Amino acid sequence: MSDTTTARPDAWVPTGRPRIIDPHTLVFWVSAVAVVFSAIHLYSYITDNPLLIAGVAWLALVQWSLYGAVLLLIVYRHQLFVRRPVSITIGALVWGGTVAVYLASQANQALESIFSQVFSPEWNLRWGLAISAATNEEPLKLLGVVVLMLLPLACVKSTLDGLFYGMMVGLGFQVVEDYMYTVGQAFTLGDALNFLFTRGVVAGLFAHAVYTGITGAGVGYLVSRRDKSMGMRILVAVAAFAFAWCMHVFWDSPVLTDWGEKSTGAFFTVIFVKGAPALLILLLALRWGRKHERVEWSEFVDAHIDHALVTPDDRVSLLDHAGRRAARKQSHAWGGHKAAHARKTLQTVQLHYVQAVREEGADSDRARDLASDIVELQAIAAAPAAAPDPDPDPISA
Repeated sequence: MSDTTTARPDAWVPTGRPRIIDPHTLVFWVSAVAVVFSAIHLYSYITDNPLLIAGVAWLALVQWSLYGAVLLLIVYRHQLFVRRPVSITIGALVWGGTVAVYLASQANQALESIFSQVFSPEWNLRWGLAISAATNEEPLKLLGVVVLMLLPLACVKSTLDGLFYGMMVGLGFQVVEDYMYTVGQAFTLGDALNFLFTRGVVAGLFAHAVYTGITGAGVGYLVSRRDKSMGMRILVAVAAFAFAWCMHVFWDSPVLTDWGEKSTGAFFTVIFVKGAPALLILLLALRWGRKHERVEWSEFVDAHIDHALVTPDDRVSLLDHAGRRAARKQSHAWGGHKAAHARKTLQTVQLHYVQAVREEGADSDRARDLASDIVELQAIAAAPAAAPDPDPDPISA
């Protein structure tokens, strides 16, 4: 394996393989106790419900679990350079589905009671939920991202880390909340399926995962973008939270609700008008975050990765999904399906190799094993060298 790197060996230090279990950190134990405490109370709340129907509860459990798994798979597979650890991803989901849901349910009831006394029961009926939900739920969900950032071994250190784990916290909240709504208000299997369609399929793209993804990206920007001034970073984080809070209030508010009940078309229009701005901002945050991540990844590869394992051409093709598809298409053109499949596998292994070097160093067992795999795959995926011209015929010469 050749050495073509140019940076000094002491120019960077491996970060270590991320993990969520950190028994030496107080934050870990406090969050673990909060998760267990909240999970016990949520379980009691569900099982003690006198209106609970066993068949509906089981169907709701299956349908919302599958719903959450599908969304998780979609988001997880669209990470461009880094595969966030499964354990930390699960931790984010668990926080959103236990601590955030339970504490928000208690805080929402308390705040709505205050609204009824300070204003009126009628005002609370129209506006209480919108304000209390956004005011309580958004900080509690964001707290899950902050907890991960306070765990040193979790290595949550970028805008996209914040966005990804924010979406996971929001997804956990969304799935558990929708499950609780279903078992509390659905009395038939048809009602349960209707909840899945309205709250999951129709409204799911504009719900909690989007809001917390935005606020998580803001906090990730705050703690990671040290190339920006502190004032700018604080402004971005505050603006992200304020926007998510406003969109949450707008979503739950009675604005346009009466008009949306006039027809099916009006209903879908209201859903789009209330939800599309938040989804658009999330996609823009994802694009901006990827742009910065792409630059950092390229600089790291150029400086610290053996160019025999990730060639300059490989680095360029790996920068986005379009480049990766073009490289696979090129391999397919000369080598057919086998070469294209080898190229796809090679790209995945190269990405894992770069991540392994960043986390554990090039001399780690994990990086060495991946390097060996790369060499084997390169022989299959690379285009064949041009054949030499045949020797001239001595008779005709």
